[in-house]
Amino acid sequence: MPNEEHPGPPPDRLAFQAGEGQFRALAEAASDGIVAIDTESTILFANAGVSRIFGYPADELIGADLTRLMPDFLRHLHHAGMARYLETGVRHIHWASTELPGRHRDGHPVPLEISFGESRAGGRHIFTGIIRDITLRKRIERRLTIENGVAQVLGRSTFEAGVPAAVLEAVGRALGWPWGAIWARDESGEVMRCTEIWSADPQSHTAFVERSRQLSLAPGQGLPGRVWASGQAIWVSDVVGDQNFPRAEEAGLVGLHAGIAFPVQRRGETEAVIEFLADRVEEPDADLLGLMATVGAQVGQVIERRRAEEALQHSEERYRSLVQATSQLVWTCDPVGNIVEELPAWTGYTGQPFEAYRGLGWLEAVHPDDRDPLLAAWQRAVAAGEPLREFEARIRRADGEYGAFAVRGVPIFKPGGELGEWIGTWTDITARKQSEDRLRQADRMEAVGRLAGGVAHESNNQMSVVLGSADFVLRRPDLPEAVREDVEHIRQAAERTAAITAQLLAFSRRQQLQPKLLDLDKEVRTLEPILRRTLGQVNTLALRLGGLPGRVRVDPGQLAQVLLNLTFNARDAMADGGTLTICSRAVELSAEQAAAYSGDTVAPGHYSVLVVSDTGHGMDRATLARIFEPFFTTKPVGRGTGLGLSSVHGIVRQSGGHVTAASEPGVGTTFEIYLPVAQPEGKDDAPAAPGLDVRGSGTVLVAEDEPLLRRMIARTLRESGYTVLEACDGEEALALARSRIDLLHLVVADVVMPRVNGRELAVRLQRERPGTPVLFISGFPDLEMVERGLLEGGQPFLQKPFAPEALARMVKELVARGPVAG
Repeated sequence: MPNEEHPGPPPDRLAFQAGEGQFRALAEAASDGIVAIDTESTILFANAGVSRIFGYPADELIGADLTRLMPDFLRHLHHAGMARYLETGVRHIHWASTELPGRHRDGHPVPLEISFGESRAGGRHIFTGIIRDITLRKRIERRLTIENGVAQVLGRSTFEAGVPAAVLEAVGRALGWPWGAIWARDESGEVMRCTEIWSADPQSHTAFVERSRQLSLAPGQGLPGRVWASGQAIWVSDVVGDQNFPRAEEAGLVGLHAGIAFPVQRRGETEAVIEFLADRVEEPDADLLGLMATVGAQVGQVIERRRAEEALQHSEERYRSLVQATSQLVWTCDPVGNIVEELPAWTGYTGQPFEAYRGLGWLEAVHPDDRDPLLAAWQRAVAAGEPLREFEARIRRADGEYGAFAVRGVPIFKPGGELGEWIGTWTDITARKQSEDRLRQADRMEAVGRLAGGVAHESNNQMSVVLGSADFVLRRPDLPEAVREDVEHIRQAAERTAAITAQLLAFSRRQQLQPKLLDLDKEVRTLEPILRRTLGQVNTLALRLGGLPGRVRVDPGQLAQVLLNLTFNARDAMADGGTLTICSRAVELSAEQAAAYSGDTVAPGHYSVLVVSDTGHGMDRATLARIFEPFFTTKPVGRGTGLGLSSVHGIVRQSGGHVTAASEPGVGTTFEIYLPVAQPEGKDDAPAAPGLDVRGSGTVLVAEDEPLLRRMIARTLRESGYTVLEACDGEEALALARSRIDLLHLVVADVVMPRVNGRELAVRLQRERPGTPVLFISGFPDLEMVERGLLEGGQPFLQKPFAPEALARMVKELVARGPVAG
């Protein structure tokens, strides 16, 4: 029934309800919660599942705002996201399935899995959500995390004293509870004292830590004392209000509330208590409480094994058997290594019936490349009667795909010492292997980034000298044509080297792109001669450019790098000759079309598309799936680095676009590069005319520690009309500046120099000669300089290598501006 606050839905919403009878009947029968809202987030329908999850009667929710079911921090985000979606069509969360917290009627949070859909009813947008309470799943995940963490700690701990401390941190982090302690009996055995503390935020818990270390608790006193007295795990929802918690005041001050404590026992007697505190009030969880009691028992078993030599072997075998057998696929076999009993879990995963996997038939489900090594390891273990240590192999699922597994097995001996059977597990490590691959990839990326910075610094310094010297030679009017051609080749080779360095920097994301507003068709035509030379004489380049209506904002140098990389790949794929075709077209992606792309997130809107197709040997599906992975290459050693297509992907993504690939063996490969059409902004990013006069006048101080480069810079500026002072580092530059009484119009300073670097030079110049402008130069990219604290963002910067004309043009511009504000 409608209430006073929500008198009931208006007629248009009643129309939705009346017209959806079949939907309502199906929704009411569903076990999940189903809710429908309009564009104002007003609830039009809520089934019984919603009532079960959130504790509200369904009729009380009709007409209410959906944010009633959300925690406070999500309410504004929801309304803002709805408004943005209605305006732009861009979704702020993944509609297919996403996990979000809900808010129960009594105020406690509810973890949810939600899927969304959109439809129209009566001319209105209707959004439907399917809501599943995943509280149980989250509890199971937390339990598994704790079990695995404790198992790992207990499996690797060597010393008795280290076992409880390691468990303390492992369980605390898995629980998400920020404070834990171990309480142990003192030498008298009459009281317990806090012997070990772990805190996720030690500074915030200082007062509570000090109070805990001061206390001595008798049996029944405080939470640890109650556990000591009862020998049972105990949960307190909020210790701040607990009359038998001596640290209640300090707990309230530092924001600690829910508490759980459990005993560590040896021979039925409590020797220690492990205690954890949460930063929130939380009602008892019987499953978690039982798990904590189990953890305490496990810790006690480890201590017992360390102290009692005569019971060590029996306890150790039980513990190892327990840990190694608690996995997804458990197996047993007879003493000679043959499976003789049905294994339902194995059948469920592999699809093999018992008749197929009995004996050694299970090997048929092992990947052919792993089969012989695994069999050899298993036969050695059986022959020696020793455990089969963790052995990794791929197992075929029932659908034909392979998963990565670690197999373990232990022999079980009869009381007389005779081998009775084997028991073991297949543990799915597919996710772990993927994580390890990602970690290795991240390490390699970081290494490439560090290498890129060093290569850029050294290579760009030298390429600046080569480019500058070539420019000086090419200016000479008396230069023979044959010599001019040779020098031009030197200049082109230097530019190519600089481009490779830039590619490495772009791939490692250590270079900031410099996008400009470009006519994509025109830019491709400009690159046509370079692309034809790259393809070679046995291949043909065909351009089919369609007069794109809009322009794109992209770094022209990086666009050239994208097309060059694709051309290099096409040339290698067409060793016997073929055709590389570059087409352009305009497309508009709807929200549905954009959402259909897998992998990268794609925004709907207008795009200019370059389609690059070759008639090479093509790729199979497995190779195609990995082509954008860094360092992946199918070329022979020395022919490919695996960076080319990774750089293509990275550059296009940094430019706001996306790239797709299709290929078929024996037919060829096609790449489609989508670049968003830029919004008109009134004027183009026109480059400076190369013939513009760059001559000027004034005094310029050059501080550069590379002698050849310093001389090249000084010569360029002198020939452009400037008086030039040269310094080998920042300290000499300061001395020269102090020796001059006339105006210093500009300082050109390398960022990285011995003794006094470029930034320190600029700071000290501002104190001694306020207003002196500084142009920073470096072989490192400006983004890395800012990250390393060697350069402030927004300061004048010229990336090495640079042409003399580019240097002269920037110097003229900065001198013309005059002194800078302090």
